Amino acid sequence: MAKQTTMQRRHFELIASTIDGLDIPQDEKQKVAKAFADRLGDTNANFRAVQFYLACGVSWQVGS
Repeated sequence: MAKQTTMQRRHFELIASTIDGLDIPQDEKQKVAKAFADRLGDTNANFRAVQFYLACGVSWQVGS
């Protein structure tokens, strides 16, 4: 069984910065951010999706 890795704020910031820098339409960027946010919460109990969305440069109200 693989060891579970706890991702840290610096990892979340790197991912968010990368997503924010993508040269893709905003709606696609929002889908990418949501896909990551849906999984990142499992890596650290302190993960905050709203902060992550804002760091990605997308609306945190995904789906609206």
